[in-house]
Amino acid sequence: MTIAYPHNAHKSTAVIELSEQVIGGADAMDFSAKISELVASGTNRIILDLNKVEIINSSGFGMIVAAHTTVRKSAGVLILANVPVRVNKLLDMTRLSSIFTIVPTLKEAMERE
Repeated sequence: MTIAYPHNAHKSTAVIELSEQVIGGADAMDFSAKISELVASGTNRIILDLNKVEIINSSGFGMIVAAHTTVRKSAGVLILANVPVRVNKLLDMTRLSSIFTIVPTLKEAMERE
């Protein structure tokens, strides 16, 4: 997981690039802690860049849903960008696509308010 704060001195936006496998476990705990830390520090817009994701299981989806809930509780927004076709199909099949803001590119995610 890589975190960046693009063109934003106040760190109100963070971009998190997820790795090839999003399968929960210890990574989910680290991810959840990082989301909580970002929200507590005033970050109100978190963009998850899924460009590199090849495998995601139910635990991985669970950690993304939990992140969405954490961000929303603080009046923020979680955006999914660069979602691979396989992952997008799973989001559609599970109807999770209806709860997330999903955009095709990181650029579009950055331009969104």
